[in-house]
Amino acid sequence: MLISLDCETTGIDFAHGAMPFLVTTCADDGTIRFWEWDVNPLTRIPEISGGDIADITKLINTTDLIYLQNAKFDARALLTIGIQLPWSKVRDTLVMGHLLASNHRHDLMWMCVEYLGV
Repeated sequence: MLISLDCETTGIDFAHGAMPFLVTTCADDGTIRFWEWDVNPLTRIPEISGGDIADITKLINTTDLIYLQNAKFDARALLTIGIQLPWSKVRDTLVMGHLLASNHRHDLMWMCVEYLGV
């Protein structure tokens, strides 16, 4: 099984408290899953359930490949909540885009237009 994975975060600086508040996955059979947490507006800390962490970890551990756009960002985001991505399973579409055509755009929308015709 392979999945795609993406995180939305409260900021970009993980060293100063940014954390994910949404994790989404899509499996190769079309199954979409997501885990979304409320964020305390004063502390900007998501209220994350331990059961959700276990669910995400189990999914990551049972899949064969994990596709991400800018994998380093999502890996660092997940690490802030105690989830470590196994790098041997990770495939980064951003790196793939640079290998295919370093002089083309590498944002996800344009890569989908160029390579998938969507």
